[in-house]
Amino acid sequence: MDGNLAPAWGLQVDETGALLYGIWKHYLRTDNKQFLQNMWSSVERGAGFLVHFIDASTGLPAPSRDLWEERWGEHTYSAAAVYAGLLSGVKVAQCLGMSGEHIHQWEVTAGSIKGAILEKLWDEKRQCFLRGIHTQLYPERKMDGRDCISVAMNSKGGMKKVVRRDDAVDISLIGLSVPFGVLDTKDSRMQATVRMVEEVLTSKGVGGIKRYEDDEYIGGNPWILTTLWLALYCIENNNYEKALDLFAWAAKGRTELYLLPEQVDKETGKPLWITPLTWSHAMYVLVYHALHKEGLTTNA
Repeated sequence: MDGNLAPAWGLQVDETGALLYGIWKHYLRTDNKQFLQNMWSSVERGAGFLVHFIDASTGLPAPSRDLWEERWGEHTYSAAAVYAGLLSGVKVAQCLGMSGEHIHQWEVTAGSIKGAILEKLWDEKRQCFLRGIHTQLYPERKMDGRDCISVAMNSKGGMKKVVRRDDAVDISLIGLSVPFGVLDTKDSRMQATVRMVEEVLTSKGVGGIKRYEDDEYIGGNPWILTTLWLALYCIENNNYEKALDLFAWAAKGRTELYLLPEQVDKETGKPLWITPLTWSHAMYVLVYHALHKEGLTTNA
């Protein structure tokens, strides 16, 4: 009745950006131009949506759910995914010899999103990127005592109470660099953010990386995929020793059947929750291949 999508938690715009990014990356792996031709209508419609799904007041993608399917707002990770998706759409168009003002607009919008990320989401005082702005925190009690405003939820006049700044440290901030390339891994702002991620999110005792600070889901444990995400960043930044340690930690969290779970118990170090989790296995494969590409071997 209030205009929300149902039955669902709502639109998750990072998924649209990631699909466009993935289409281009698949082509780079396969050199299959027919694949791009088959996907062109999807690319055109996806980029066409993203280029108009912009909050005019901030220059960032309009509010949607975050990658953890929890918070509604304008998220840094989502903005990075949309930026990469639009640029990927441009590359697909160029590869296929497509032209048009709408394609030029994809590139212009991507540039504007990058500018908005650096202007609106970098916290100079904390030396770390914000997780987002205009965010409805989850659970909502976390907004108590915070600097909140009410913003339009949809064209039907619905309103949401949100915090102006979501400054929680979150592993997804690495997405600005790996994989979406808004900033290079050696950018000083990126490196400062990753130092904050390691400092705040490393699980005491058993090790591994949590999703974000104050995570309450299943007790707030370290996850396999988050730890491997940091490993990918370390590889891109030539910190191979750290990457190997993180990779070994993730492999240690496997079950007796060599399946990777979603999480590792923060007290016992045992595999926990959803098993197997495709995302964990996918990140494992990505890290393995990245290490192999650098000539590094591991028994993990």
